[in-house]
Amino acid sequence: MLIAAPYIFLVVFFFIQGYAERLRQLGRLPVKITNYFILILFFCFRGYIFTDVLNYHTYFLYVKTLDEIFADPAYLRWQWWEPGFVLYMSFFKTICDNYFFYQFFDSLVDLVLLYKSLEYFRENDSFSLMIFLTMNGMIIFFDLQRNVKSVLLFFYALRYIESRNWIKYVLCCLIGFFFHTVSFVYFFVYPFTKIRISAKSFCLFSFFCIVLAGLSAKILNFGLFLVNSLSVGRLADLFAGYVTDDAVAGFLSMGTLEKLIMIFFLTLNFKKITADKKNVLFIKIYMLYLFCYFSFFSIRVISERMSILFVFSYWILVPELIKVQKKEYRIFFSLFILIYCVLKMSLYSQPQDWYENWLFGSISTLEERRRILLNFTSN
Repeated sequence: MLIAAPYIFLVVFFFIQGYAERLRQLGRLPVKITNYFILILFFCFRGYIFTDVLNYHTYFLYVKTLDEIFADPAYLRWQWWEPGFVLYMSFFKTICDNYFFYQFFDSLVDLVLLYKSLEYFRENDSFSLMIFLTMNGMIIFFDLQRNVKSVLLFFYALRYIESRNWIKYVLCCLIGFFFHTVSFVYFFVYPFTKIRISAKSFCLFSFFCIVLAGLSAKILNFGLFLVNSLSVGRLADLFAGYVTDDAVAGFLSMGTLEKLIMIFFLTLNFKKITADKKNVLFIKIYMLYLFCYFSFFSIRVISERMSILFVFSYWILVPELIKVQKKEYRIFFSLFILIYCVLKMSLYSQPQDWYENWLFGSISTLEERRRILLNFTSN
């Protein structure tokens, strides 16, 4: 619990800010500045946090500078990661060959994208930032430096769906694609956002996704049978290792129960939520989130990685649910949300989750962090 304390403190801080910013004498701008100042301190000046930093730091050491890449046209062709991200990291290395210099500006770019996206859709309030941290925002900032660019670029691009400017929408998706190829999914979202929905159709679609989750192991095992019939044994063995028929255990997990509760409250408050036309778009995005999460239910790695592409729908819809509650129930509803946020953040309690900030003293070296991770995985 001590390891998770900084993360819990941060969500509690934004919860308090959520009510403080509604006091007229504080004003919105000072609260907003304070919020993002805290986020800059938290993300931009962090030490070697979580696990994927080992991969990104190692790659930063060996990636070539821009002049070296341009002198070797074949370089990008043989890189494991996408060319957009390679050039992006190389750009910062060309300026300064220091990983923390890169990490500072990398996080700052992500925070600017987050700010611009939330500012357009929700006036950037503190509740959105609390939900952002809890619902995968923190983990994608720390561990998914490629994914976060594509996710935030798509989040930003949603404004062009509203204005029907499909050229700018495709351009944002294309930039995101060069950071992470899984972003090709975003190119197919535009037509889906034009479909009309109601509370009934949302409820029926959610029920369909839940049924799909229960059947996912059988569907995927049928896919395994087809793979086997093609005589690609190694691929079949790999596929079989990921498919697990644990639908009952999965439905009893905290994450799945949270989604069922979310479906219930969105259905119950559908008319109030959709009174703001911008929220209709995010309910459709949330439907895509549910489909990705439940359709790959028996392959949890794919389920999590695909659904995370649309996780930002939570950052908009949960604060909206708080907003539309009756005044006498709003505090209880928001406290319920806070309790869930605290419980979820308390899960970040493993040794590699220990938060360090180099502004406030010495931090662990990369080798010390690597030993911590190796000791944890070997136990």
